[in-house]
Amino acid sequence: MTDSSSHQSSDLRSDGNRRIPLAIDPNFIRPIPSTVSPSNNEPDDSDKTQNGIQDAPLKGQSLISNPYELFGGMPLDQLIPIILQSRGAGSKFADLSEDVLLDEIAKETGSVEQQKSLDDNANVDNSAFVENLDEEALKPQQIEEPLAKEEEKQMTQEQFQQLRASTVQSLNLSLNESSLALEFVSLLLSSVRPSAASASMSPFLKKTVPAASLNAEKIPFEKPKESEAIEKGLVTRGWKLRSLEESRLLLKDTHRALEASLMKEQNYWSKVSRHTSKKDVIFKMRDQETGEKSLGLKYGYEDSGSTYTQERGIAILKYNSIKDSLEAIPSGKQQVQSMKKGIAEKFMRVRIFTRMKEEDDYILSGETALDDLLVLNSNTSDEHDIRRQISKLQFLIFEKELMFHLKKESESLISYGVTIENENKITVEFPTEKMEFEMMSLTDEVIMNHQQDAPKTNDKKASLVLVMLRMLLVTMFKKQIKKELLMAAPQKPSRTFDSEALLLRPIIGKFRHENYLSLLQKVIKAYILDVVDNSTVTQLPSTRRSSSKGADGDVYDKHITKLDEEIGLFDRILQLPRTELKVQLPSSGRIEFGLESSNYCNATTSVKFDDASNVTVFDTKFSNFKELEDFLHFIVSEYVTDSKAQD
Repeated sequence: MTDSSSHQSSDLRSDGNRRIPLAIDPNFIRPIPSTVSPSNNEPDDSDKTQNGIQDAPLKGQSLISNPYELFGGMPLDQLIPIILQSRGAGSKFADLSEDVLLDEIAKETGSVEQQKSLDDNANVDNSAFVENLDEEALKPQQIEEPLAKEEEKQMTQEQFQQLRASTVQSLNLSLNESSLALEFVSLLLSSVRPSAASASMSPFLKKTVPAASLNAEKIPFEKPKESEAIEKGLVTRGWKLRSLEESRLLLKDTHRALEASLMKEQNYWSKVSRHTSKKDVIFKMRDQETGEKSLGLKYGYEDSGSTYTQERGIAILKYNSIKDSLEAIPSGKQQVQSMKKGIAEKFMRVRIFTRMKEEDDYILSGETALDDLLVLNSNTSDEHDIRRQISKLQFLIFEKELMFHLKKESESLISYGVTIENENKITVEFPTEKMEFEMMSLTDEVIMNHQQDAPKTNDKKASLVLVMLRMLLVTMFKKQIKKELLMAAPQKPSRTFDSEALLLRPIIGKFRHENYLSLLQKVIKAYILDVVDNSTVTQLPSTRRSSSKGADGDVYDKHITKLDEEIGLFDRILQLPRTELKVQLPSSGRIEFGLESSNYCNATTSVKFDDASNVTVFDTKFSNFKELEDFLHFIVSEYVTDSKAQD
């Protein structure tokens, strides 16, 4: 248990002999004195030197390293620190025991034996290596050419200057860093040792930074008073109670909001499920005003063949929590604003004015009544409120589209007495009456006036005209659907469709045809019946077949066939008006008249005269009643009256 320096000093003597360390008590070993006298035959000093024989150790010198000789007489106050220093820092003399020392000796003995075995292995390897070297030395060596010496690259002056500049820069940087570190240490030291710190400070630091400014002091902890501790505890408890109360209120409000939202959603979806059917087109959309996701309902007639593009015909289904009802609100912003002002709800009104004979003026003789959807009914239950709103929106957009097509068609009928007064009013004049088609805003005053008005003579006629207009618009829808189906199936033979709208033309044609027929009957009476005795006139039944029902009905598929059948129901309205009259002349033959129109508005009269022997004498057409009068006067005077006079 001695220091390494002490071992080295004890193991190596001045004569260079190495001592053998022992693990036994050195007091039991004593050197043996030499009793053999020197012989005369001993070699001299030169021989000893040549043979490598060294002198024997001195007489009385120990052959082993005995630490007891060095530390045996040392006092304990000096020996104990040396022992602790040799064992390392942190060791205590009180922790030393006999068992610990025995364990250390056993470990040291094991390490010595392991080192000895390693030395033996090294000796064996060295002997084998020497043998290999001897064998290789006996082998013939190959003569190789000397390797070419690599030319050393010479450094240029420019490279040297660059290296020198970078080295100087690195040195300056290191100097600056070390100076900053020295300044920091000096400033930190100035609070404890001002004189030593000021000696190493730079003049700039002394001027700019006061000494002892970089320092840290220990702040003593002051124990709070009992009153302060109680007050702090009360404040802490108060904040906790306030936080709990606010959390309770927040959770309560959130629960109420979630409950109200859940109830709102439940009512919304239950009403949507109750008041909508599979015929309604419902889809997801975003509200343009609020940006929220909602359900959209298509109330327009785009899927039914409508070509009206002035309004989208889409409403948003919203739940009104105040009224606890579902509302259908149009999606267009302009339409919503106009509906709030009450100007978007417009309906078609047809009025008939009759001309007064004495005065050149008209008197109201017929007017259409308000539809039931436009009049609020107190008996209507809330369950059907949303259906009523949807039906009302469909009715209003249908009326707008009807007026749109009427104005478009009226542009080509100005020469037939049709006048566009403004964007909401169209007037059609006939010889004895006048019709007005006007879009009226739905106001309380209009509703009250319609409810209080007395019935008039031509109210039914006005209602029939309005119903006919709506039916003709539905027919246009069906024709458009049929056209789209035929375009989607080009292999099927298609028929030509009328590109123009047929709304006013059939109605005007009916009225004008009646006027032309009345005028024709007057002409026949004046020029034939009043002149020829016993002559009679009869109206022949119409034998024209339906134009929609033909032999090609079985060519299309079932959908187109069904559309043809539905369109065929309106053939009597869409047919060009035609009336056939037959005037029987006694013993002079007969005259057949055919009154028809090529575009619903004009009139063409065909006249066919057959004599008594059924020979056709004349067969011609007239578009002017004055010419017709002259022709009838000629036939009666030349063929009827003269033949009777000859008889």
